[in-house]
Amino acid sequence: MEGKTMKKIVATILAVLMLASVLSACSSGNTDTKQETGGNSQVSTVPTSDGKTFKIGSTWWDLGTHGVVGDAAETAKLAGQSIGFDVAFNSGALEISGEAAITAVEDLIAAGCDGIVVINYSESCLVQIAKLCEENGVYFAQQYRTINSEEVAEQVLGNPYYVGRVHEDEYGTAYKLAAEMAENGATHVALISTNHGDVTNEARAQGYRDACEAFGIEILTEEWNTATADLTDYATNVIMTYPELDGFLLNDCSFVPYVATAAENLGKTADDIIMVATDFGDDVYDYLANGMLCAAAGGHHCDTSFAMLLVYNALNGAYNSSDFPIDILNNMFIVTSAEEYDEFKNLVTGWDVDFENGQAFNAEEFRNLAVTFNPDAKWEDIAQAAANLTLEDVKTRHAK
Repeated sequence: MEGKTMKKIVATILAVLMLASVLSACSSGNTDTKQETGGNSQVSTVPTSDGKTFKIGSTWWDLGTHGVVGDAAETAKLAGQSIGFDVAFNSGALEISGEAAITAVEDLIAAGCDGIVVINYSESCLVQIAKLCEENGVYFAQQYRTINSEEVAEQVLGNPYYVGRVHEDEYGTAYKLAAEMAENGATHVALISTNHGDVTNEARAQGYRDACEAFGIEILTEEWNTATADLTDYATNVIMTYPELDGFLLNDCSFVPYVATAAENLGKTADDIIMVATDFGDDVYDYLANGMLCAAAGGHHCDTSFAMLLVYNALNGAYNSSDFPIDILNNMFIVTSAEEYDEFKNLVTGWDVDFENGQAFNAEEFRNLAVTFNPDAKWEDIAQAAANLTLEDVKTRHAK
């Protein structure tokens, strides 16, 4: 009996000593782990809670007056509320220019933002934005934009505070819309866009052009930089100048009612003239219903929340510098009927009815993409969520 008792005592002492050794190893130093990548030692910090609430800002041209802006703001607020970071927006309307984007970033830095997601209306302004963020130790990411200029890329991509970008396949989306126009019988069209030089507008226009060439549609004329208030007069002139015209390619859904008014004033119906457009607006349902708008693309307002998640995770040390720049391609919803658009509104932008469950992602889904709630979360998870985003995807996830 004494021998057995002694063996038990020795075993207990050894177990205690082993546990103490493990605890000592776990508690020594910090929570950083080393990962070898290509011979270089990269530090990947396991996120810990130090009680700090990060503030992440976003630049917008005008909150509340454009569908995608208002919806993006609400989705970003839900992400911040669900995960625990403060959300800030530039105050007041911005003119669509690189200078305005720089000013907005300066204002958000002055407001104490730890991270910023920015819409750069020109590529060249990114150089100054990158410099501002590096000087102030602020992580930043692009939303709705990418970088095409090699000169700008050389100056921005190596910035240690440039996390990456979330953007759409603007070219491919415009191509699909023009294909819908061809399927609906259009053969002679006009293209209307906002300012030249904007990366998004140029990509959409080129998608329209290439699809028209592929499907045998002739673009009779292009109009850029026309003030919205003058669009009805411009469209009227185009319709009267080109009697063979049977369609309009629009870079923004806000143009739709002005072009439709011009057509209707001249006695035209959906049998005579049809349109396609990007960036859902308030009038999309009505013009899809009457047939004059045969297809529209939009609903890509999750760019802001996805970009904020990238910045938030970076602030929590979730990524290696070798991950930067992270590139996320977000889906745009394409609808071809009033019924589809109504379904989109209910499932994706129903925040005014059910803030937590009436959006593309709910609180639990956002938390699962944040490293402070899910230590295994990777930027690839955000990329996959963006790539999967369709009406069917939302219905499937939220049916649970």
